[in-house]
Amino acid sequence: MGTQGRELRIPELGEGTVEGTVVAVLVAPGATVEAGQSLIEVETDKVTMEVPAECAGRILELTIEVGQTVAPGLRFASIDATAEEIARAVPEAAASGAAAIPASVAETAVRRPNERLEAANTAVFVPAAAPPRILPAGPAARREARELGVDLGSVQGTGPRQRISREDVRRHVRRALANGPAAQPVVEPLPDLAAFGPVHSEPLARIAQTTAKNMVRSATLIPHAWVQVTADGTALDAARRDLRRAQADGEAPLTLSVLVVRAVAKVLAAHPRINAAYDAQSQSLILRDYVNVGLAVATPRGLVVPVVRDPLAKDLKALAADVDELVRGARDQKLPLRAYQGAGFTISNLGGHGVDSLQPIVNWPEVAILGVGAIVEMPRVIDGQVAIRRCLSLTLGFDHRVINGAEAAGFLGAVKAELENPLRLAM
Repeated sequence: MGTQGRELRIPELGEGTVEGTVVAVLVAPGATVEAGQSLIEVETDKVTMEVPAECAGRILELTIEVGQTVAPGLRFASIDATAEEIARAVPEAAASGAAAIPASVAETAVRRPNERLEAANTAVFVPAAAPPRILPAGPAARREARELGVDLGSVQGTGPRQRISREDVRRHVRRALANGPAAQPVVEPLPDLAAFGPVHSEPLARIAQTTAKNMVRSATLIPHAWVQVTADGTALDAARRDLRRAQADGEAPLTLSVLVVRAVAKVLAAHPRINAAYDAQSQSLILRDYVNVGLAVATPRGLVVPVVRDPLAKDLKALAADVDELVRGARDQKLPLRAYQGAGFTISNLGGHGVDSLQPIVNWPEVAILGVGAIVEMPRVIDGQVAIRRCLSLTLGFDHRVINGAEAAGFLGAVKAELENPLRLAM
């Protein structure tokens, strides 16, 4: 039976994702592949996804390379397949929308690595039409402007004789970020580091670039405040150890993160304002009628936040399995894009790294985040007697535009109470 070539194209990369970077090419020209066999791996802002062969056959040509930026619809290979295989694959591809973007459009979206913009350094914006002005500013304000890439001449000072403060710089950045499309990036160039010794460059992975951009946006757009408490985790740690000993072989471990997710989910259900998003344009809160909790996970390619969906609907065993699957999938870059979407609150647990406490940055568009430290032995006074207890630090970072200190303290106190009474977590 005769054969004919079929073009293979980059599929859709996820809602709102217009490009990705090729991080692995898994086959070579001349290789025989099966339908569904992975050909390349593409990294987007959120996930690393495998692009499979649409039909069985022999790879005739590969037209991409590792490090290349690609867009949906781009032709990346051709395969020598039977007419029956091609006929079977065409409707499947049409249903998935893999070729929905014309090739001529997709080709213009492709850029080689040396042509890409360094997105991580262009996350802060100032208005294009802002006239340069030289106004008085102290060292702290100048350092803040330098670190954020802001032209001091475009900042309106509010101090005596229009003196510029650090808060003036931050207010200017928040206003500029809110303007969005009307802004142009300003990049502060590095000094000549090579003048002092040998240096080398290490490009950030796309996920790390996105994290850097999001952190700048959150740190400058959201006026942060933090409250902190120390919880007595003695009973919690003992209960966790007892439950783990009772688990069957092969069951997902009941980690501290699992119990914290459970506690936070219960308290979020009773504190809807903490589970909200702030719409700056309409000056209103968008209250979520569901509870999904994000869990920050460090991976070789950067920080990601997979989402535990509806944790209150699961018992502890099922919740542990869900968290374990998400953490493993995130570290192996095997989760779909949807697994990173829909959180209303994020937990950052660095206790496993020996960190006593931390001040986490809110994960916009959320309005609060919980930082969890390590469980450590500390002296505590109980009924007038000093006793050694196993304690952990809990720090709530929050958006002070919409959450006041009393609300934050009430929420954090409720989380503390849940963790200090582990029997509640199983209810």
